[in-house]
Amino acid sequence: MNRKTVFFFALTLSLCVLVSAQPLLAASFNCAKARTYVERVICDDEEISAADDLLDDAYNEARKTTGNSRRFQAYARARLAERNRCTNKTCIRNWYEKTTYQYERISRRGMP
Repeated sequence: MNRKTVFFFALTLSLCVLVSAQPLLAASFNCAKARTYVERVICDDEEISAADDLLDDAYNEARKTTGNSRRFQAYARARLAERNRCTNKTCIRNWYEKTTYQYERISRRGMP
């Protein structure tokens, strides 16, 4: 299987686990406080919300690997700024796939 197939399989599996009677909440922030277009999409779209959960795990591992260095913090802020420039769901989905992969890579190899 290619990386994209594995990613979407993991997303689907995560959705199965996440579906419950509780309100949908993204792991990285409180959806009750969602204000931007991107934040509302994350909270309203189950697939993107699941991607947010996966990204949160990858981000936390990368942060540990780098010791939350200033360089990593600057990198993370730049990635978030890129996400916030998205104006449609396709852009947001692509951003999550790419950024999750990059954080997983940092967890394995450190900062590029």
